[in-house]
Amino acid sequence: MCERYDEYHIGKRSAGWQFIFRGWQDKEFSANSWADWKAHILSGGAVYDEYGQEYMPHEFFKLVEDTMVPGARNSGEYHKYHVNLNDTDVRNDSDGWSISYGEFC
Repeated sequence: MCERYDEYHIGKRSAGWQFIFRGWQDKEFSANSWADWKAHILSGGAVYDEYGQEYMPHEFFKLVEDTMVPGARNSGEYHKYHVNLNDTDVRNDSDGWSISYGEFC
C-alpha cells in the first residue's frame, strides 16, 4: 500500500503521458493490468484522487483511457529503457498500459 493512503494506489497520470498503473501482487489483492483494475473497481472499489475527490467508475475509466492517444508517451517504456529498470519493476500489459511494481506515491 502507498504510505499516504489506507487503500491501494491505482496509479498516476501526468500531462503528456499515458496513465501508469501500480501493480499489486500480495495475499490480499492482485492487479497486474488495466483489466484487473477495472474489474476491481466495478466490483465495488471506490476511486479517489489525491485531493479526496471521488470518481464514479465511468468517469475514472474515461480519465484513464483519454491518456491512451497517438503520440502520448508511455511511462513504462521510458522507465525501462532510460532508467534501466527491468521487467519485474515496470512492464506493459497486453493492451499497452504501463504497470509499475515499484512505489511512486
